[in-house]
Amino acid sequence: MNKLVFPAILAVISQNPGACAAWSPDFEGRLVQAAPLTAAFQSAPPAPPASPGFSAAARAFYPETLSPAEFDGGTARGRAALAPDARAAEFLFITDEMKRVYSHLENKERLFSFSFEALKADYLAKVSAAASETDYRRLVQNFISAFSDPHLAIRFAQPSGGKNAAERIISNDVTGDGILVTRIERLYGTPQELEQLSAGLDESLTLAKTARALVVDMRGNPGGNDAYGRYFISRLVAHFIPTGKTTVKISRETIERYGSRLQEDPARPGWGTWWEGGVEPQTEESFKGPLALLIDGGCVSSCEGTAVMFKFSGAARLYGAATMGSSGYPAIIELPGGRGQVYIPTWIRIMPDGNPIEDHGVYPDVETDPAQALERALADIRAE
Repeated sequence: MNKLVFPAILAVISQNPGACAAWSPDFEGRLVQAAPLTAAFQSAPPAPPASPGFSAAARAFYPETLSPAEFDGGTARGRAALAPDARAAEFLFITDEMKRVYSHLENKERLFSFSFEALKADYLAKVSAAASETDYRRLVQNFISAFSDPHLAIRFAQPSGGKNAAERIISNDVTGDGILVTRIERLYGTPQELEQLSAGLDESLTLAKTARALVVDMRGNPGGNDAYGRYFISRLVAHFIPTGKTTVKISRETIERYGSRLQEDPARPGWGTWWEGGVEPQTEESFKGPLALLIDGGCVSSCEGTAVMFKFSGAARLYGAATMGSSGYPAIIELPGGRGQVYIPTWIRIMPDGNPIEDHGVYPDVETDPAQALERALADIRAE
């Protein structure tokens, strides 16, 4: 993520503390209105599926991806507005929890050259002087958005509405000259959509047996659960794929979540490695033709985890633009009085090359306009 984005966000927020909407950076660094939070959460991630098809347990996953934090500008449904001193106390609760749990805090301070304590003090004065509950909530949302982290979120009220019908989230098409194009829209959804996703991945694996090449399109994919990515690529590549490691900031929440597998690093007190390794092959024969993955700045979170698998497989060529650079697996912390929830990232994903996904992203092998990535990949395949 562009290092100039953070100062720009702080400048806009400082000049417009009562702006009518929350702001967050888009994938090119422009300031845009934050998208609504739609994901639902469970307490723990699943193990990767061990055999073709997905079990019901594997589908009941924790969707790692969060859209930039939802903000309801009105009074929370069924919750009374807070008095000014109570607003300050709630804000301090949020910042104390961030300092205790937020895995990316130190990196954000270092990368963007700002002080968390100074930013907190600035906003504490503003929330204490907020004229209304609505203004207070907007200030809290702006504070959260300042960290440029889609996994860091505040939710004062349950999201309204919802999809009434399942959307198509995967498709498989074969070109006239035998190139299979598998488009994966996202890695989360309703039970019906996840049935469709798992069936679509199996269909792709079947079609790949007779295809001359495979192009996997994950442009604009906001993530969800990279167990689907592990399932897919483990049946395309017949060798071990390193994917790096996950380090975790130790807290009450992470100890409860990760259990005995979380061991403190003697060289870095307060931190531990939860997982290190890669993808074990579930096939004896790799896909024989060219393999391509399309990515862009809209590829976020578990989409990026999947991109890491493809990139470090040594078998795929990545086309497009760098992914967003966001990963975190948030802990859900209840606000006092049941007024809402704050989502705070707990881990740092380190790629095999030593770079974190957060604020770095996964880079393509062939950089091109994402809108033209499919055409470029197809042209290269046909030229081979």
